[in-house]
Amino acid sequence: MYYTSFFLYYQALKFFFNSFCILVCLSWLGSILPIGRTYAQNLENYRKVQLLILRADSLLTQKDTLNAIFTYQKALSTENDLAQEWAEKTGLASKLKNYKIYLNQKVFELEKQANQFYEQRALDTAAKLWQKAIQIKPFKVENYFSLARCFTYMGLPDSALALYPKIEVLSPGGSNNHLYFHWANALKTVGQYAKADSLFKVYLKQCQNDSTLPKPNYCQQAEQELLGQDSLQLKNIPPCWEITNTILSTPQADYHTALWQKGKQRYIMYTSHRVSEKNNNFPNYPFLGQKYSDCYAALLLNKYENNLKEEDSAYFTLTNTIANDGNPVIDPLNGDLYYTICGEGLLRKKEGCKIYKSTYDYENKQWSAPTPIKELAGWYYEKGIRKRKYRKPAFDSQPSFSKNGKYLFFVSNREGSIGGTDIWVCERLGNVWSKPRNLGKNVNTPQNELYPNASSHPNLLFFASNGHKGLGGYDLFRVELEETEPIAKPQNLGFPFNTSWDDIHILWLVHDTVAMLSSNRRFNYGNIGKEKGKGSEDIWMIRNTCALQEKKIAEERRLQELQKIAEEKAKKEAEAKALQQKLAQETEQKKYFEEQKIKTLTLEDSLKLLGYSLDQTFEIKNILYAFDKADLLPQSIIALNEIIEILNRFPKLHLEISSHTDARGTEAYNFALSQRRAQSVVNYLVSKGIAPQRLKYQGYGETRLKFNPARNEEEHQQNRRTEFRLFLPEKSN
Repeated sequence: MYYTSFFLYYQALKFFFNSFCILVCLSWLGSILPIGRTYAQNLENYRKVQLLILRADSLLTQKDTLNAIFTYQKALSTENDLAQEWAEKTGLASKLKNYKIYLNQKVFELEKQANQFYEQRALDTAAKLWQKAIQIKPFKVENYFSLARCFTYMGLPDSALALYPKIEVLSPGGSNNHLYFHWANALKTVGQYAKADSLFKVYLKQCQNDSTLPKPNYCQQAEQELLGQDSLQLKNIPPCWEITNTILSTPQADYHTALWQKGKQRYIMYTSHRVSEKNNNFPNYPFLGQKYSDCYAALLLNKYENNLKEEDSAYFTLTNTIANDGNPVIDPLNGDLYYTICGEGLLRKKEGCKIYKSTYDYENKQWSAPTPIKELAGWYYEKGIRKRKYRKPAFDSQPSFSKNGKYLFFVSNREGSIGGTDIWVCERLGNVWSKPRNLGKNVNTPQNELYPNASSHPNLLFFASNGHKGLGGYDLFRVELEETEPIAKPQNLGFPFNTSWDDIHILWLVHDTVAMLSSNRRFNYGNIGKEKGKGSEDIWMIRNTCALQEKKIAEERRLQELQKIAEEKAKKEAEAKALQQKLAQETEQKKYFEEQKIKTLTLEDSLKLLGYSLDQTFEIKNILYAFDKADLLPQSIIALNEIIEILNRFPKLHLEISSHTDARGTEAYNFALSQRRAQSVVNYLVSKGIAPQRLKYQGYGETRLKFNPARNEEEHQQNRRTEFRLFLPEKSN
């Protein structure tokens, strides 16, 4: 019993001891497990940091400093006390501090270069530099805004729109950099009018509340955009207009068309940044990131249809340079080629454009080397360091002639311009041009006016502008002119000529019916489906199908009428021919019988049968001379041929010619004139085979007047006469 109780006590004590040990072990394990887990995690992170640092060191060795710095930053951004402690011990932290200073200097240099390229209109290069600066310092709002502005000028509104929300986050309010004005313009360009309206209103409130905005003309333009928005909204395309892209469009920029009449063929001249065999190895134009532009020509097969045939650029071998060449037009008076060379062309400078001319070499079938039009060269002044003014060559470009060739319109930013680029005009003064004159505030605005065209109508000027009320970007306008003076306000051509995109040039092939349109619109906006654009700027054809149908119907009616007239004419000609054949047959028969009869008659009777008599003077009224001359007129030949026939039929007959004048002029002069006229008749008869000894002639001047004095022109005409007498030589006395 005692033993049993001890055994149970022992077992219970053992159980409690084991339980205590288990609890102690569990408690100990519970305390060390988090420490082990943390240590393992730190060890893993430490290894990751080591790998990042090794990778960064390798990038530094490869001189990829920028990516090396980003990798170092990533390594030190890890929440790892051991890594941070290790970085302090190895000196990486101080090294990284120096790298950050280097990055700031790098951003400064990138910004400086980007601004320089931007001022030189090398927008593509400037945009790439600002993108690099943003990659290094992603929170600097100025670079975002500069990049957005650059994208806008490159015709990439979608890229600009992607940046504006980021700018708003970095710069709440955005009044200093006119954020909402530029944002609204970009929205309007892509056709988002409702959003653009709301942002224009926000910007106008800023204009009212903040009078220190550096460019108040933006406020005026925003107000104008808002006022004109409702009246110029995009609407459904009118059913009569059809818009199609042409074979002149490429993935690069193609624009500005002009007509060239070469013999019986019509060509469309245009400007293109396309890749060619000539420029394939040349560097790109930094403004667009495309090739420098050249002049091209295409054969226009039908001015009513979208029917063109591509031609090579051999015509422009001598005129196209290594820089930007374009905007070719033909002088309607002498056929010379006027066009523009910009940038590093003949000037060998990065700035400025000039207008040149060239003549066509028909032997070599190409335009000659260009010569500058010195009278059109302009300048402007730019403030530099310490407010010093620098004289720079102007952007003189895009020439266009009036329909009569008397005036030349062109675009320039020269001294005296109202806005960025204005339209100027000068008058032809013989072989030179007058001093250019600004077209005035009725056409030019504080913004830009481009691509004038006055060649399609004598009293209208077409041009592009982003300063007048429009649908977005550049719109096309027309203004009525008296000579070169605008006499009305410019009218927006409206949709479908204008869209929310940049519509910059129009050339009418058939006025108000068929035109070539230069635009960077995305689609044709037509009623036959949305044909996509091919590049940054395309050349489209726009046709009024209703007017063309009316022309076609009218042409068919005209052809039917002409066919009916032709049929009636053919019928009458057939009837006349049959009658003529009948008369000819009767005449031949009559002539045969007369000849047979004459053979049996005497000479005198034969002449009487033909209407003539021997030794009797007769007059032929159709013997005519040039005024105050002795030369026979063509009408006289027919009458003289009848006398030749009689002389040939009767070889024994001789002929006497007497020539008379009226009483106007001196007596001696009239006598000499009549003698020369009689001699002219003799000369003609001799030339037809009549022997000279059978002819006798005499000029009597005014000695044998029928009417003396003559009372009117009819009596004067009867005094001016040539008389004939047939005689036999034995009876001549």
